[in-house]
Amino acid sequence: MVLQSIIATEKAYLNDLSSFLQNYLKPSRIIIADSVFAIIDCTMDEILTFHKSLLNNLLRVSRLSEASQRIGKTFLEASNEITKLYKTYGKFHPMAVEIIKKQREKLEKFFQDKEKSINSSNFSYMASNIFRPFVRLEQYPNLLKELERHTPISHADLGDTQRSIEVYREIFTVCSDIRREKETEVNILHSEILGWDGEPISSFGDIVLLDNVNITCEKEIQDRILVLFPRVLLVLSVSDRLSGYVFEKKYPVNWLRVEQFYGDKLSLVLNNQKITYKSEIQCNKWFDAIVNQRNLTQCISNGQNITELKITTLPNSFLNAQHSEICESQQTAKGIVAKQIYSAWSSGCLKPNPPNLNNHHTVDFIKSPKSARKEPTKFLAGSAKDAQDALVLNVIEAYYKASKRNSTTKSRKYSTICVFLTKGKQTNKQIQAKKNIF
Repeated sequence: MVLQSIIATEKAYLNDLSSFLQNYLKPSRIIIADSVFAIIDCTMDEILTFHKSLLNNLLRVSRLSEASQRIGKTFLEASNEITKLYKTYGKFHPMAVEIIKKQREKLEKFFQDKEKSINSSNFSYMASNIFRPFVRLEQYPNLLKELERHTPISHADLGDTQRSIEVYREIFTVCSDIRREKETEVNILHSEILGWDGEPISSFGDIVLLDNVNITCEKEIQDRILVLFPRVLLVLSVSDRLSGYVFEKKYPVNWLRVEQFYGDKLSLVLNNQKITYKSEIQCNKWFDAIVNQRNLTQCISNGQNITELKITTLPNSFLNAQHSEICESQQTAKGIVAKQIYSAWSSGCLKPNPPNLNNHHTVDFIKSPKSARKEPTKFLAGSAKDAQDALVLNVIEAYYKASKRNSTTKSRKYSTICVFLTKGKQTNKQIQAKKNIF
């Protein structure tokens, strides 16, 4: 009996929702060309499709025996999708209602021309049917609770039924909180605020975060509403007659100083004022939002300074001169480090002629000189005197390398080898004597 009641109410809801979509909501899209209203229309189509699928699953379960019916499991499997749909619907529902209020005269005239005379009661029917999905969502915990009462203790679906009651109760609470929060945002953006003198609040952009808090000021606790925009934080209060909002303070986001209150996980210190939230989750959420918006504002301001730089095309001669100056500055900056580096010894250091040094302007600064392979020593073909000098130099170089490998000292000071070359031709006995030395 309980399952049949759930199926009957689901069919009635689907018929009403389908009729509203076909006769009211979709025709009104001709008058209301708004992106928010389009989202509401599309989301309602998805909700209608979802409930048709849910109804088919319930009908399939009803054909089974009572011992095999898993109604609670069916609702649990559908919980993720229904949560996603109703969260989106709750986010845009208050804005859609505000649009309908503003376009009321156009809508009445449009439906009268369609021979669907709309009076005040019929117009209220249109507004109330937009709210209808939340009414249906609220009914599910009660229907499942009734199902639990009629489910035997030994039934396999009892556990899923009990879990589904809590799940759908939580879904309704979360979606209702989202709708109420967005409803407050719409009221603040589109209503007159007492004491506010300046641009419309809607000019600040979309609301990042909004919450009711307690502010402790001079040992007095005050109920306030914090409204965080991308660049501004507003502090509002509710009027005495609860008919509107009163402006209290305004803070630029880049001037905010926020920190965690020591010993209290529900409070923050904002510009030397203690602010208490309803839960630790909300407190952390506000702390992160304020810090992120402040950092984002600073990044945007720094980016504006960067865009003010002008890029010009310069001649190649000027660029070459600039490159030369940069190279010289790099060499000067590295001078101190270069003095501490010992250069590699080679036989070229003992050549009669000084080695050819490359110009520092032609040095490739991309490739490191250490990575290049050292070429073997080359001597130009000349007289017999040059050949003898080359032989002596090669012998000295071989001796130096051998002594370097056998050395056990860690000092970088090497012994100096003095070589005296005579101008005259060396005899074979002198060359043989040098070979015996090494």
